[in-house]
Amino acid sequence: MKIADNILKHHLRNVYFLAGTACGGKTTMSKLIAHKYGFFLYDEHIFSSEHREMTNALEQPAMMRKFPDWETYFNRPVQEYSAWLSDALAEELEMSLIDLIKLSQQQKVVADIHIDPEVAKRITEYGRIAFLVAEPELVVKDYYHRPDHRAIYDCIMGLPDPQKALQNCSDTLRYSITKTLQSVYESGMYTIKRDENSTVQATLALLEAHFGLQSDCSAKER
Repeated sequence: MKIADNILKHHLRNVYFLAGTACGGKTTMSKLIAHKYGFFLYDEHIFSSEHREMTNALEQPAMMRKFPDWETYFNRPVQEYSAWLSDALAEELEMSLIDLIKLSQQQKVVADIHIDPEVAKRITEYGRIAFLVAEPELVVKDYYHRPDHRAIYDCIMGLPDPQKALQNCSDTLRYSITKTLQSVYESGMYTIKRDENSTVQATLALLEAHFGLQSDCSAKER
């Protein structure tokens, strides 16, 4: 069964999507918007365990794929590793959209989520999604210093040849981020690129203007 895009768009009308690359600012901005405007904060990673409980090998082969050990997991060929990540995220997106439909019926939601820009075009409005991105080298520089990625770094450091695995993961990040940036820029969707001069407050102000949150707030005050 396939649910038509226009039906999904209708039921997701109360969702503000923040998508893009790693280290682009999605997590920080979604938390700030949720706190400031009283939106429900949806982080797909928090729901991952629940999602995995409903997977099966036929419908979600990427999410269900097993690896013999961490050495194999982290040292796959870059293109294979990247393709698997994309496939797993696409499979989980279907579950996340169901979550968002349920959560947003009686409240507004800001979602920190991975979604392809061409998919986003079909299921939400231009003014309901922003892509927050960073260039590959900035992502590689910052990725393992984030608290939520520390477990990945520690796991890699415990391997027989950690530097080889770390280099492969960094190369996979560069490859995946480059592909994501190309698709985001070609889509024409609203995009904010983080660089060394970006500030939290400036990025938040851009998002508020794009989402129309400042005008919504002003209307409520009147």
